[in-house]
Amino acid sequence: ESWIRRWIAAAPDDPEARCALGSLAWDRSYNSRGDKMDAILRRKVLGDGMSALDRAIALEPNYFEAMLFENLLLREQAKMEPDPSNKAALMAKADEWRTKAFEARKRPKTREMHPLIPVPPPPPLRKKA
Repeated sequence: ESWIRRWIAAAPDDPEARCALGSLAWDRSYNSRGDKMDAILRRKVLGDGMSALDRAIALEPNYFEAMLFENLLLREQAKMEPDPSNKAALMAKADEWRTKAFEARKRPKTREMHPLIPVPPPPPLRKKA
């Protein structure tokens, strides 16, 4: 995560840096079991990811990847929601973002994006002694 934050600091108007942070937030939430990430940390991770994706979409309105991750983060938030009506509202909002993403994919992006840069694997987990 620190390298993405350095990327954002070096290029604050780069939507790809913001989308990378949003995708990392989804990955951390989706792939972390409850015993690995408590609800407070998960909400913070999801909130940071949503903020990053909102900024990416503001910088590049046709950035369909950012919209897809917005959809996925909303679904992660819905998993944590105990109230059925709030959960349904989050899922409906996620569906809206998915639809927007598929529509945006048909349109050209308004700025030149970087070529696909492979993301290095995370460092190995350290075992506690």
